[in-house]
Amino acid sequence: PEVELDCIDLAKVVQTGRVTALLGLSGVGGIFTAEVMQKVAGFAEAEGLRPLIFPLSNPTANSETSPQLAQEATGGKAIVATGSPFPEAVFDGQVKKASQGNNVY
Repeated sequence: PEVELDCIDLAKVVQTGRVTALLGLSGVGGIFTAEVMQKVAGFAEAEGLRPLIFPLSNPTANSETSPQLAQEATGGKAIVATGSPFPEAVFDGQVKKASQGNNVY
């Protein structure tokens, strides 16, 4: 059956599933909000893990988030791989390099 995409709330999915990793395959730029990434970081930390934030869609305008925003939202703890090239993120005076993981979109 068809699913109404307007009714899917990523924050609720993350909360319900206690998600510790986000794989961006949507092509929807900015869908990984700070709120969503903070929840992921909290669940990861509770499990003794680092959050995985993989905004894999490209071009850059279609990326679910940027490495800089991912580091800011997770307190610099995220492991980030992208589908598009991005500049290095800087958090708390430390350079956080994101790898280009794959091109999906």
